[in-house]
Amino acid sequence: MTIALLKQAAVYLADAMTYTVPEQDLSISPRIMPARPQSGFIMKDVRPVA
Repeated sequence: MTIALLKQAAVYLADAMTYTVPEQDLSISPRIMPARPQSGFIMKDVRPVA
């Protein structure tokens, strides 16, 4: 079920909306678990595709 939801989310992000990704710090520390980008992942100007 989790994989199916992730697949659906990926299709939605790729096909059903437009957005911009500003410059950000995507470095990952190997000392922190779970590993994630320092600034998270920021999207701007998120809009549905018309």
